[in-house]
Amino acid sequence: MLTWCIYDISNNKRRKKTICFLEETGLERVQYSVFLGDINLKNKEKLFRNMKQILKKSEDSLYLFSLSETNFKNLEIIGKGFKKEAFLEEKNVMIF
Repeated sequence: MLTWCIYDISNNKRRKKTICFLEETGLERVQYSVFLGDINLKNKEKLFRNMKQILKKSEDSLYLFSLSETNFKNLEIIGKGFKKEAFLEEKNVMIF
């Protein structure tokens, strides 16, 4: 499922660790502190666990939320934005 990650991290070292981990997880940066990608539940849970270890609760914040493909298609962007079509490319999915 498409997952958004939005953060506000004041410390450069923690921010860099976060960025590296988000990219390793398969999320792509769409704005300075916003990442988006198609990750499964297992990777989302792993991401959440690791972020709890990296971040300092009293100073940082991170939001993770998923969005259905239908809702994502209805996303409206004003301005430069990003190429949302890149996140809607066909995937090899088997539905039973």
